[in-house]
Amino acid sequence: MQNGAVRQLFEPIGRGGCALGYAGAFPDELTSRLLEVGGAVMDTQGIRTPERGRLSYVMVEAYQNVVRHRAHLPGSYGREEGPSHFMLCLGPTLQAVGTMNPVESPKATELQDVLGMLKTRTTDELKALFREGIQREHDPTRRGAGLGLIEMIRRSGATPQWKHEDVIPGHTLFSLVWGLGGTDPGAGLEGMDCQHEAMRTTRAWLTYCGPCTPMVVAGLSSLLETESGGKDHGNCLTALLGKLVEHMGQGERQMMLIAGSDQNGPWLQVGLLDDSGAGTGEQFREVLGPDLVLEPSKAGTWVLLGGRLPGTDITT
Repeated sequence: MQNGAVRQLFEPIGRGGCALGYAGAFPDELTSRLLEVGGAVMDTQGIRTPERGRLSYVMVEAYQNVVRHRAHLPGSYGREEGPSHFMLCLGPTLQAVGTMNPVESPKATELQDVLGMLKTRTTDELKALFREGIQREHDPTRRGAGLGLIEMIRRSGATPQWKHEDVIPGHTLFSLVWGLGGTDPGAGLEGMDCQHEAMRTTRAWLTYCGPCTPMVVAGLSSLLETESGGKDHGNCLTALLGKLVEHMGQGERQMMLIAGSDQNGPWLQVGLLDDSGAGTGEQFREVLGPDLVLEPSKAGTWVLLGGRLPGTDITT
């Protein structure tokens, strides 16, 4: 576990914001777990019902697009260079859903062309394109262009922004961010780059940084359990967090979670932000043990506990 990742995960959103990153196996059944965590995260930001509906819709479609279209890269590339990645980032000035996905290069070119064509269309034009696309879907001699993308833009009002990078010959890592609520999607792309780099260098498959609430913790526990296939990982999260709260005290706090896997197996790191200004966090080392990690930031000191988890490398 490389602790510089804490800075990369926290600084793009700052205090009060929250960001969820996922780069696991992308099973279909995880969609409901992501929505559970997403709903809890939206609660922390006071997001209203209409916005929640749009965000949830984009989350589901973005996740399913990864499942449908990702290319499985050979050898170590899939893990080290081009793993699929999902991001939800929310804050006072930011509402963004992003994906990073390895695709075959011809598909990346086609996707870029379709997005460029759709980005400037009006709502009425998008409706017409969708109707035309439906007709083409029923005519094998004609070809529809991105029905799912048309619906995502039309129903959510989200602004897409994208970039791509060649990974290996014939494959492209395509990043696509949907900015909602007037968000500049460029800021979302920047945030996803920071998140992706932190997760890539630590071999993490799940990260969360944001307010610590019972619903957020429950959602993260369910996500951990679904990915690992058992309750042990969720129980480990609860135990580590309980130990931190016991010695740092109750109250509204920012939480950090990083779960990953390396050659020695799966691991979990959980932390809370100490913004009391009472010291550097060294006062907690005596009660929380020598394995405690302290990571300074502009908002205070992150106090982190972690350890190995039962099971095997779930991201293989």
